[in-house]
Amino acid sequence: MTAISGIVTTDSGRKAKIGHDQTESPVTFTRHGRSRSNGIGGHVGPEYAGGAHSEKIELGRQFAELLEDTRSASLEKIEAALAPFCFEIHSNTVKGDKEIANLAFLVDREKLPEFERGAEKIADEFDDRFTFQYSGPWAPYNFVSMELDL
Repeated sequence: MTAISGIVTTDSGRKAKIGHDQTESPVTFTRHGRSRSNGIGGHVGPEYAGGAHSEKIELGRQFAELLEDTRSASLEKIEAALAPFCFEIHSNTVKGDKEIANLAFLVDREKLPEFERGAEKIADEFDDRFTFQYSGPWAPYNFVSMELDL
């Protein structure tokens, strides 16, 4: 299974400077270019090649709906698998139609090895049409809210 084409971990040895021993571990889950087997992406079928404008709009609507369903199901699966190893999960906005999920996990440094094993395990549950990238630990910037009074 090549779903985990790159699990990369880096640690400078410095702890996050927010007064506790927690760190951010981002995970990005991306679909590779074209995928015919699950109906997302791929080539447009001959029935839509020269179709009317309304047919093309319908195809686009169906694609968007299928993509959103895939994102939701994948997001739930990833969050459920990694939630036991973290304090909080932040879902960032996905970038483009290939990105399925862009998540940040607030993980205690002591649980980091368990989190990494969990990330490898959930990545193995997806086939090689997807890339599951993990990086970190990083300072937990996705979990800090700041208001400035100017």
